Amino acid sequence: MITSKISLTALDVAHHYDELDDFYRLAWGDHVHHGLWDNENDTRSVEDATLHLLQRVTSTLHLKSGDHLADIGCGYGASSRWLAQTHGLNITALTISEKQTAQARLEPPPSSGHIDYRVEDWLQNSLPDNSLHAAIAIESLAHMEDKALFFQQIHRTLKPGAHAALAVWTTADDLTRLESHLLQKVCEEGRLPGMGTLQEYQQLAASTGLLVTEAVDITPQVERTWWIITRRVLTGLFTNPHYLRFILNRAFRKRIFVLTLPRLLLAYRTGAMRYAIITLQKPH
Repeated sequence: MITSKISLTALDVAHHYDELDDFYRLAWGDHVHHGLWDNENDTRSVEDATLHLLQRVTSTLHLKSGDHLADIGCGYGASSRWLAQTHGLNITALTISEKQTAQARLEPPPSSGHIDYRVEDWLQNSLPDNSLHAAIAIESLAHMEDKALFFQQIHRTLKPGAHAALAVWTTADDLTRLESHLLQKVCEEGRLPGMGTLQEYQQLAASTGLLVTEAVDITPQVERTWWIITRRVLTGLFTNPHYLRFILNRAFRKRIFVLTLPRLLLAYRTGAMRYAIITLQKPH
C-alpha cells in the first residue's frame, strides 16, 4: 500500500474538491472520472467514454426498477442521474464536497427514479444495515482514509446477495523506489491517503466476508483520459482567460495540483499506476 507522507483526512479531501470545483468542471465536465475506450481505434469522445465506463462498471449489478443504490463519492451526480433515468433507481448519492452537492442539486431531476444527494462521509454513513440492492464507487476508494472500513460499510449496508461495483486506482505489485516516490507525490497532491494493489483490495474485501466476483485490470482502456485532460488544460491556459486567472490566483492554495498532471501521465506510462474494476457480492 502506497500512503501519503502527510496526514490526510476526509476534511482535507472535501476542501480539495471544494477549492478545485471550477477547475474540475472546466477540465472534466459532469462525469469526474476516467473514460473507457475499447481499443486504440475507438474514436468516441471523452464524454461518451466516461459514460461507457459507467455502463461497464454497472453491467454486473443486475439492476431493476425501484432498487436502492448508493453512489459512493458521487461528484456532481451525473452517474446517479443517468442510472436513475435509465433504470428507475432510488439512489442515495454521497459526497463530502459541499460545492459538488450544491451543483448536483441545481441539475434537473431525472424523470424516472429518485436521487437523494447528501453531504456525507461513506465511512460514517447513516444508511441502515442490509438496505441496499447495489452500490457503486467510481474512483472514490483512494480518497478513503480507512480502506478496511470502506469495505466493512459495503458489507454492512448491502442486502444479502446484493452486489457492489468499484472502479479503482491501484498500484503495480512491484514498485521501484522512484515509482513509489512518484505515487506518494500523486497521493499528496491529489489528496489520496493511499493506494493499494488490486490484490490488496481483494484481500480487504474478502476479510469482511464479501465475495470478489470480478477483478480486472483495464489500464490500457482508460489511460487515454489523462492525455485528453492535459491537452484540455494546456489549451485552456492559452484560450480561456478563466483558466489563467484561476491558476494565478494567489488565494488558490492548491495550484500545485496542476503540476500533478505530468506525474499522473508518467505514472501510467511507467505502469506504476493501474486502474481496475472490482465487483463484489454479499453472500446470501
